[in-house]
Amino acid sequence: MTTEANPVSSKLSQDWTWVTHHLAALVITGALVIGSVYGVESLIAKHDAGEATKYTALLNTQAEQIKTVQSQLAANEAAEEARDAAYQKTIAQLAQSIATRNTQVQQQVKNDATLSTQEAAVRLATQTGAKAGEVTATATGVDIDLPVTRGIVTSLDLLPVAQADLADTQKQLVAQKALTVDAQNDATGQKNLANMYQGQLTIQTEACNATIKSLKAKRRKSILKAFGIGFVSGYIAGKIL
Repeated sequence: MTTEANPVSSKLSQDWTWVTHHLAALVITGALVIGSVYGVESLIAKHDAGEATKYTALLNTQAEQIKTVQSQLAANEAAEEARDAAYQKTIAQLAQSIATRNTQVQQQVKNDATLSTQEAAVRLATQTGAKAGEVTATATGVDIDLPVTRGIVTSLDLLPVAQADLADTQKQLVAQKALTVDAQNDATGQKNLANMYQGQLTIQTEACNATIKSLKAKRRKSILKAFGIGFVSGYIAGKIL
C-alpha cells in the first residue's frame, strides 16, 4: 500500500528550506558588506594618514623656514638700526665740526683783510712754520725766503686737490645715503615677503583642512555605496536562492 506525502509537511519543508537558504544568503551578504566597509575604511584611513603626514611635514617645514627668515630679518633690522643710529651720530658730529670750522675761517678771512704788514708777516710765518728771518715785514709788503715760498707753492698746489677730494667725498656721502635707503627698502621687502609666506602658510593650512574634509566626505560616500551594493547583492542572492 502506497503512503501519500502529507501536503502540510511538504509545504513546511519547502518553507524551511527557503528560510535556511535565505538566512545563508543574508549571512553571506552581511559578510560581504562588513568586508567591503572594513576594506574601504582601511584604505581611506591609510590614505588619510599618509596625506596628513605629508601635509603636516610640509607645513612644519614651511613654518620653520618662515620662522628662520623672520628671526634673521629681525636680527638684521636691529643691527641696521644700531648702525644707522651710530652713523647719524657721526654725521651730526661731522656736520657740527664743519660748521664750526667754516665760521672760524670766515672770521679769519675778515681779519686777514685788515692785517698790517707786520701782522701779515707774523701770520704767514705761523702758518708756514718759517724760521726766524725767513718772513720779514717791509714798509709796503712782506719778504719771503725761497724755502718758505716753495712751501706756499706746494700748499697752493695741494689746495685744488683737497677741494676736489672734498667734493668727491660729499658725493660719496650722498651715494652712501642712497645705498642705505636701498638697504632699508630691501629689508622692508624681505619683511613683506616673510609676511606673504606667513599668509601663504595660513592659506595652505586651510587648503589642507578642506582636503581632509573632502576625503572624509568621500569616505562616507564610499561606505554608503559599499553598503548599498552589499544590500542589493544580498537581496538578489536571496531571490535566486
